[in-house]
Amino acid sequence: MEKQEAQTLEIVAFGTVSSGKSSLLNALAAARSSQPTQRWTTIRRSETPWPGIDRVTLVDTPGWGELDGAEHMAISASAAKNADIVLVTVDAPRESEFAC
Repeated sequence: MEKQEAQTLEIVAFGTVSSGKSSLLNALAAARSSQPTQRWTTIRRSETPWPGIDRVTLVDTPGWGELDGAEHMAISASAAKNADIVLVTVDAPRESEFAC
């Protein structure tokens, strides 16, 4: 209700480790700004305003399968639960995974 009254929008990237969550948010931010984008290594919830639109927040979350998996999954799930939009990223199989 608080976000609705403030007319804010929260976009959360959610997915497995190294599936492109941070890259997707960086691309969205770069599309709105000529400023260099921030680079994230995400171990906790990370928020950044979408350039030029102060009522939109981009939220990066730790990936599923990271070290401290249960704690990181709880952070990610909480962010997604409270988001207005959830961008779910999935990673295609890598060639190295076929070698196993």
